Parts: sequence; structure tokens; C-alpha cells
Amino acid sequence: EWTLPMAGSTCLGLVAQVVEDDIVPHVMGFIEKNISHQEWKNREAATLAFGSILEGPTKVIGDLITQVVPVFLKHMKDSKIAVRDTTAWTLGRICKMHHLSVITQAENILRVMADALADKPRVAANAAWTIHNIAYSFRDDPTNNPLSKYFKEVVTLLLTTSDRKDGDDENLRQSAYEALNVVLSTAPPDQEAALEQILNTIYDRLQQTFSWEILSQDDQNKQNEIQGLLCGVLQILITKLNTKIVQTADRMMALLLQLLKSKNDSGVYEECFLTIAGLAQIVDQGFIRYMNEFHTCLYEGLQNWQEYQVCSVAVGLVGDISRALSHQLLPYCDDIITFLLKNLSNKHLDRSVKPPILSCFGDIALAIGGDFKKYLDIVMGMLKQASITVITTPLDSDDYMLIEYMNLLREGILEAYTGIIQGLKDGDKGDLIGPHVNDILQLIAHVATDKTRTDDVARAASGICGDLALCIGDCIKPTLQQPLLRELLMSTYHGADSSAETKKTVEWALHVIEN
Repeated sequence: EWTLPMAGSTCLGLVAQVVEDDIVPHVMGFIEKNISHQEWKNREAATLAFGSILEGPTKVIGDLITQVVPVFLKHMKDSKIAVRDTTAWTLGRICKMHHLSVITQAENILRVMADALADKPRVAANAAWTIHNIAYSFRDDPTNNPLSKYFKEVVTLLLTTSDRKDGDDENLRQSAYEALNVVLSTAPPDQEAALEQILNTIYDRLQQTFSWEILSQDDQNKQNEIQGLLCGVLQILITKLNTKIVQTADRMMALLLQLLKSKNDSGVYEECFLTIAGLAQIVDQGFIRYMNEFHTCLYEGLQNWQEYQVCSVAVGLVGDISRALSHQLLPYCDDIITFLLKNLSNKHLDRSVKPPILSCFGDIALAIGGDFKKYLDIVMGMLKQASITVITTPLDSDDYMLIEYMNLLREGILEAYTGIIQGLKDGDKGDLIGPHVNDILQLIAHVATDKTRTDDVARAASGICGDLALCIGDCIKPTLQQPLLRELLMSTYHGADSSAETKKTVEWALHVIEN
């Protein structure tokens, strides 16, 4: 609901962003007069005003924050829920934008916010957001991070909050899980044992969702939401525990397979695939033991072009599995390549999915090496068609969305070429790339003359020059030393926006071409 105080707060915030420190003296008189006023509406208004001017001022705001935080902490015990709610929001903004000003008070803020997780949903949601901001702002400062001392307690409270019966109110459940994910992702190194315990708790929670009685669409929506949120927590824990996750990988995969087979919800599918992608990266070639049961779920995702986000995540998952399994992917390649080619030809598939599909061919080629020969002609034909589209599409300098998409398409094609060239060379079949060299060089020449190219595109094109020199040998080096391609390499190297990674790629390519 849009209210007059909200409108005033928004307007005040925008003014603060424009005039910065100049707004402070005009507002502080109002705040000082009303911050401890007997009338609760005055207290809330003063708190809201202070929270609204935090983005903009930089010189004096730090000292003011130090002075006013103790008052706000008292406000968290105010008898009026509106005061507590607005105070929690203001403290959250302070911890997000000016955490250095509350280093000495961060522990007190955390403890008060932890208590507030048991308050009414609107207050608890803002308390969770404040904890989220504390965890993120102090992530690189373990000495002053209050979560180093209260990590287990805060995680337990957030898990309890996420399970509240009124979790649907004020987006409380979502806020609790978002805070939990940030707290877990910034966990101190000495909390590994606690993370393993939390992992088992998440397993148990996910298992319990399968036995819920679903009597209405609301029940189904709640189950879908919670299952998706739990998958999000698993993704964080996979990253934090790394190889330790292998010990319970079978249980995780069994739960994820059960989830995939029980659902048609696109949101759950996305989160589930993202979790499996993280798991595949850790268990590496051991992921093969899951493929016999999982491949049908993967195929369903690849064919789900109607829900393009699911299809896109499935394509990315193919890349992760390819890198994990290497040659063990081969028995599934016929089907995967078929689905990818069908998606590229599907005019109804959202175009954002197509660049990742092109790149995916490179991942598969790198995985199976010389065995990619079977798919080479048809895939290279598709890449040629995509290249012609890129080369012949006129670009208006003001059409930023089309320019961005064309760069993504170029990058996808170039990444596919890179993986195919390297994969064939590693499989002692580098000579098979010969008939396709002209098509590849035509695209690189286009990139060389294109002023809208991104650093990623320039780096990929430069890297392919080196790949071709390494794969084909001396006979192609004179072609790669022609002025246009040389200019591409040099302008990419000296470009103002060129990253260190790009410069390193160009140096390598020049070395291979010239030696």
C-alpha cells in the first residue's frame, strides 16, 4: 500500500542522493525534536526520515549514526509495531550503507535483530534483512564481524524463522532464507563442522516436504516455494563445503531426483538443476553413477522450450556435466546434440537461450575429444548459419539491446569454435578442422572490424587465432599474420577496456602465431 509517509520518505531519499550532505542540517532538527517524542507517530516519522537520508551524505552522517543507533536499539522494544518495523528497516540501511560507522555497535545490533526475528512478520522480515546486511558488509572483516561469535545461534534462529506458520506474511519466509544464504556464504573458516550439521538439517527439511498433504493450490505453491528455497541453501553449502560434500552426495542426489520426478513447476526445476550443476562440479567424474537415472530429467529440461528459463539452466547444466564427465558423456551425446540442434532451429524458443546452446557444443567437444567427429559437420553448419546472421544483421548504434544480443551470439559461436578446435586437437583429429577454417576466419574478420565488440568477444576471437595456429601449424600462420587479424590482436591488447585475462590471451596467441 502506497501511503503519504512512504511517498515523503521516497522523495526525501531522492533529494538526499542529489544534494548529499547539504540535506543533513535541514532534516536533523526534525529528527532531534521527534526521535524520542511521546507520540509514537512522531517517533516513527523521525526514524523514517533518518533512514531516508542515508544514501547521499558522506561527511557527517557517520557521527550521527554513532549517536542515534543506541536510540534505535531502544526503539526495537517500542510498544508500537510501526515504530519497531521502521526502526528495523533503518538499521538495515545503516548496516548496508555505513557499516564502518557501527563497528563498535554491530554486536548489539545483531543481538537485537536476532531477538526481533520472533516479532510480528513485518518486523521480523526487516530484522532478517538487517542480519543479511551485517553478514554481507562484514564478510571481509572477520575481526569485527559479530557473526564470528554468534554464527550457530543466528543460523538456528533464521532456520526457525523460515519455518514460522506465518511465513507467508510480509515475505517473511523469503527474507529469512535470503539472510540465511548470505550468512552461510560468508561463514568463518572455523565453522565447517557447523555447516555439515546445517547440511543434514536441510536434507531433513527437504525430505519432509515430500510427505506434506497437498489439499489446495496454495498448499502446492507453498511446497514449491520451500523446496526451491531449500535447493538455494544447498547451492551455498556445496560451494562452502566443497569436497566435503562428496560424503553425502548420494543422499543429496537422491533427494533432488525425487524432487524432479515429483514436479512440473519451472521454479523448482531451475533451482534443482542449479543445485545439481554445483554438485557435478564437486563430484567430478563420480557424477556418472547418477546419469542412468538423471538423464531423462535432463532431457525433459532441454526439451522444455516453453519455459525457457528451465531450458537455459538445463543447457548450462550440460556444460557442467560435460566438464565433470569428460569422455564418459559419450553415451548421452546423440540425444543431447539432437535436443540442442532442435532448440537452435526452434523459432519460438526465447533467443536468450541460443548463445549458451552454441557455447555448449564447445563444452561437449572438449569432453569427448576426437569422438566429436560424428557431430562435426552438422554442428559446424549450424555455427556457420549463426555466423552469417551475426555478420549480415545491420546494427543501429542506438539499439543497445540488439547490440548486446549480437555480442552474446558472437561469444557463443566463438566459444563453440574454441572448444571444437581444442577438443579435436586433443583427440588427434585436428586436421578435421581444415575445411571449416575459412568460415571461422570470416567471423573473426568481422569481429576485427566491429566497433561494438565487447572485451569477451575480442578475447575469444584472439584466442581462436592461437588455437588455429596450434592445431593446424605453420601452414596457417601467414594467414593469421595478415594486417586485419594482427590489428585485432594489437587493438585488443592495447584496448582501454581490455582485462588482464584478455591481455594474457593475446600474448599467448601472438607467441603461438609468431613461433
